[in-house]
Amino acid sequence: EAPAYAVLLFFIVTNSGAGPKTLTIGAADVSSAFGGVIQDGASSTLKLAKTGTATQVLKGGSTYSGATAVTAAGSSS
Repeated sequence: EAPAYAVLLFFIVTNSGAGPKTLTIGAADVSSAFGGVIQDGASSTLKLAKTGTATQVLKGGSTYSGATAVTAAGSSS
């Protein structure tokens, strides 16, 4: 059975800071879907880290080039 998503968001998330940054999602342990874009900045990369046990769905055309890390219940992959 597919989870019921609490939120479907449509935004553009860009690392406009100096140096690489990490966007962390899932801390509230609520399943959600993100329909926006996750992207690097002009001169800096962005990484994505998913925490918690809930389902997170990325539906947009993300172009970030950093690593993607998934961590749940004390393990990572």
